[in-house]
Amino acid sequence: MTDLDIAYKLNSEIVTFWQFYVAGMSGVVGWVFARDSSWPLPKRVGVVVAVVIFMIFNISGLYRTTSALHDIIVVMFADCYEAPKDVSTLSIFHAVRNRLDSGDWYMHIGPHLLVDAIIIYFVLFVARHEPIDNNFSKKGAVNRVGS
Repeated sequence: MTDLDIAYKLNSEIVTFWQFYVAGMSGVVGWVFARDSSWPLPKRVGVVVAVVIFMIFNISGLYRTTSALHDIIVVMFADCYEAPKDVSTLSIFHAVRNRLDSGDWYMHIGPHLLVDAIIIYFVLFVARHEPIDNNFSKKGAVNRVGS
């Protein structure tokens, strides 16, 4: 397995971490905004605890994977690094290497923490209020159509 293969594998893991995170957090946000009534404090705290545990595991995996990918990319950028023999041209290797360079761990963790704070806000403060019903009542809709 070459350095390039390892870098591709790590990049794939980063994408998987983000997909899993987006799916999970979309479910939580959808749950908050689809609620029928306000959530009592114990429910909000329980949801926040569960969400924070999920966030910590996701950040931990994302940090380790992005750090490893960054370290491999730094080695590939070194002047003494020799491109793998199975890459057809040096320009293709440079293009692939540049594409895999997604920055250091903080380029992923920073946005993650920002979204984490927003989600926690939604659960703790938005879910404590009664939802706003924006649907038209049947009677109101009939009166508007008839006028």
